[in-house]
Amino acid sequence: MSQSGYFRGFQDALRNRSEKRLLIDLHPLLMPSAESQFLRGRKSLKDVIDGYNDPWERAEPIYGPKPQPDHTRGLRWSIFDESQRQKLRVQPYEKSLYAVREEIYFPYLTGEVNLILDIADRQSMHSACVALRGLVHLARMTGCVELLHRRILTFSIRITETRFPFTAITLK
Repeated sequence: MSQSGYFRGFQDALRNRSEKRLLIDLHPLLMPSAESQFLRGRKSLKDVIDGYNDPWERAEPIYGPKPQPDHTRGLRWSIFDESQRQKLRVQPYEKSLYAVREEIYFPYLTGEVNLILDIADRQSMHSACVALRGLVHLARMTGCVELLHRRILTFSIRITETRFPFTAITLK
């Protein structure tokens, strides 16, 4: 079967299925976990961590409830040396601009699976904005805002049963 035939068949198999089915079958093909990629030899992902459907307990939402993306990718605390940790002043179990969960810092990729694209878009943009707030704050505090100019800072992938759009947010 050709690649396009496989994809059409796969898409047909997922039509009218639940969000969980999309998350289980399709999501790993589009966004394989950093941990599994690291184990397969992608050494650059050593200090990257994934979260699945984890509420961002340590983040302050911009509006409404705290983000809880179906997939979050960020940095492990272990990537920072002791002097960097002290400069970030992140306290365990306290709200932080830099940590969304105890083990996930500076999230840069989110994925939302929803049968309704508008809802996935809204959830995804909220998560991305909360994530960017910490990065922008850090850049302002260190006087390095110009380093963020015209760079892709976060990726957001939204999955529905018929569409798989993604957005890369660039700070202008």
